[in-house]
Formats: sequence, structure tokens, C-alpha cells
Amino acid sequence: MEHQDITHIYRTGYPPGMEEPKFIEYDSRDYEIYEDDEFYSINDKKYLAETLLLETKEILEDLGAIKTSHSAKWLLKKYRYLIIT
Repeated sequence: MEHQDITHIYRTGYPPGMEEPKFIEYDSRDYEIYEDDEFYSINDKKYLAETLLLETKEILEDLGAIKTSHSAKWLLKKYRYLIIT
């Protein structure tokens, strides 16, 4: 007999109270981007940060790419609304 939390983790892959990350979209190289993943945006293309080498990240930043995440975009919209109103 094992603890119910362990059984839950085996079934879902996540501890109780923690939800599966929400899928948002695919990046320009067909990697899945989830809600809290960080990615680089440049020229309407997105690159998942965890799949890039350090040198690649530095080059993207030198070219003007912006590192962000979907949760950060949500916060920016929320606080921008609060500042404007």
C-alpha cells in the first residue's frame, strides 16, 4: 500500500495541487511552448530558450531578440492596464 500522493504522481506525473503546464503554441522550430517557458522573439519568430546554446542566445540578443514568456506577457498587460487606468 502506498500513499495517495505517490499514486497521484504515478498517474498524472505531477504532485497533487500542481496542474499540467498549459500548451500555448509551437516555436519556429516546432518545439512546444508551454505557459511558463521562456522564449526569444525576433522578426515574428519564436525560439524556445531551453533548446538553444548559450552562444545562440547571445547572438539572438545582439540581433535584438527579446527574451520573454507568456506569463510575463500576461503580467505586462495586467500592470500596463493598472498604470493607464
